[in-house]
Amino acid sequence: MLQFQSKQKINMINKIINRYITSKHYWRHVGFDELSELYTSVLLRSLSLHLIGIFVPVYLFQIGYSLQSIFSFFLFFFIFRLFADFCSAFIVAHIGPKHTIALSTLVRIVDMVLLLTIKEHGWPLWLLALVSTIGFALFFTAYHTEFSKIKHSRHAGKEIGSVAMLERIGAIAGPLVGGVVASVWGAHVVMIVAVVILLGSLIPLLMSGEVVRTKQKITFRKFRFRRHLRTYVAGSGLALDTTASLMAWPLLVGTVIFTSSAFAKLGVVTALSTITALLSIHGIGKLIDAKKAGVLFYYSVLINAFIHLLRPFVSTVAGVFATNAVNDPVTIAYRMSFMKAYYDAADNEPGYRIVYLTIFEMMTTFIKIGYWLTLWALSFYFDAATVLQWSFIVIGPTTLLLLCNKMPSLRRGVQ
Repeated sequence: MLQFQSKQKINMINKIINRYITSKHYWRHVGFDELSELYTSVLLRSLSLHLIGIFVPVYLFQIGYSLQSIFSFFLFFFIFRLFADFCSAFIVAHIGPKHTIALSTLVRIVDMVLLLTIKEHGWPLWLLALVSTIGFALFFTAYHTEFSKIKHSRHAGKEIGSVAMLERIGAIAGPLVGGVVASVWGAHVVMIVAVVILLGSLIPLLMSGEVVRTKQKITFRKFRFRRHLRTYVAGSGLALDTTASLMAWPLLVGTVIFTSSAFAKLGVVTALSTITALLSIHGIGKLIDAKKAGVLFYYSVLINAFIHLLRPFVSTVAGVFATNAVNDPVTIAYRMSFMKAYYDAADNEPGYRIVYLTIFEMMTTFIKIGYWLTLWALSFYFDAATVLQWSFIVIGPTTLLLLCNKMPSLRRGVQ
């Protein structure tokens, strides 16, 4: 009975989103089912993962793990991710992206169970990192393959914007609800709720068949790697910004700046600041489709780098909110612009779409290994919190690597 009611609710969400994209994307003639199902799944998955995502390192810190140990957790996570990304390409090629996302969801649930019971059973951090990274690698390889295949090439900005909007809705509700629930009933209750929602995200995704041919043969031979070398270098800047913004910054805020009621404060501040990004997404998507992505990308990358330089000097709740409120729309602007160009490049590699996306994921993972390895090594000689805090001074300038790309749609002045 409960399963039937859950399916009815998922169908209702799916119909609402389908109606939304039909009105907004009147130029589409096919693909509504696949797109709306992906949108619905993204919304539920984002809600689930944001319920606990930003709280994981803070939770580990609060149950007794040192910052140095948490650095090692992220280091293990990305070392394993390097191999998991490679293996994921073959899995996506064989069973298709939708089934791979379903598999990743089941792995993520195992990951949450391990996290939920780590205090009682003392699971080693490397095991937690291994299971977690497999789930993430499977999902992102599959998701990028699925979306790059079903998007509309001329209006990808709007579609990327729709995905980003749904992710942000989950990013607003998740930390807000998760922070309050964790403060009142404990982090374990949040994880249980997250597991239930994550399972629900599978229902819309599997309502239709695969849009990508299954049982493909994957080969890295004859792939024109040098043609995309500048894109992969630019991806290094994206990797550093992502790991700093989504992992290092919440860790710093939750362990150093918010010394009391960390879950509630982090959840509320993250949710409120995310609203500024949500309000800007539609306009950014329209600018991208109007071929203004180059200018938008250039200036948002510069502002983003400057904000990173300011992070070590933030020490109050108001400062954290102001930093996030300014940074979130800027981050959305450059990432949506970059992802539009990124997917366009994937379209230009027939037969090598999965290979192109996988190499990008592996290259960015390698950069993240370097970041966490540096923090972990320096923490033997300096205070770990200080190392984390001042790492943003290095992150700021290095994110400018994003400007090294030569993708046509990201050139300034392109009309």
